[in-house]
Amino acid sequence: MTATGTPRHHAALAAVVSAALLAGCATARVEGEWAAPEFAGASLRDRTTLVSCNAPDETLRRICEDRLLAALGEAGLRAIRAPEAAGGGIAADASLLAAARNAGARAVLRTTVVSSGVVGGGGGYGPSIGIGIGGGTGGRIGVGGGITLPIGGAARAQEAFGASTSLLDTASGNPMWSVRTGSATGADPVGQIEQLARATAEAMKKAGLL
Repeated sequence: MTATGTPRHHAALAAVVSAALLAGCATARVEGEWAAPEFAGASLRDRTTLVSCNAPDETLRRICEDRLLAALGEAGLRAIRAPEAAGGGIAADASLLAAARNAGARAVLRTTVVSSGVVGGGGGYGPSIGIGIGGGTGGRIGVGGGITLPIGGAARAQEAFGASTSLLDTASGNPMWSVRTGSATGADPVGQIEQLARATAEAMKKAGLL
């Protein structure tokens, strides 16, 4: 029995499979969710929401806000960025609420991005996949009649990120809803934050907030 296709076709197929695997590893997930009963049925659609991010460094903080504003806007939320002076974490809730009232915002969405540690260090190769004849071994893809291609080469240590998001009612300052999201390794920090932002927006939609 012999394999069909040219080496170029085999290489292209392997590249597609490898890219799909890496993309799947980067998908964020909801790890926990809470909602205040008194705000059941509340919707933020067509209402303004102030958005603020905290992150391990200034660059990731700004990227987090950009990605959140984009993801929430695509989901139908009228989201605006919090003023620079209103940022700074839990201690800044009063400043955020004051800024939200000044902007006529219905709610404040505050997200904190945290590092959950560095994982995946060490030598060797990534996961093994078999395609057609000659399945992969030793972390390489087997393609056709014994042609092998590595998945990203040697394994590298990667930092995984998670996010905790709280939604505050502007009028009372009380928490309305919160969600915790986590990102698997497999993407760069910017890619992980993108996935966390989209997972947060999707969770808000499922909760009926959008």
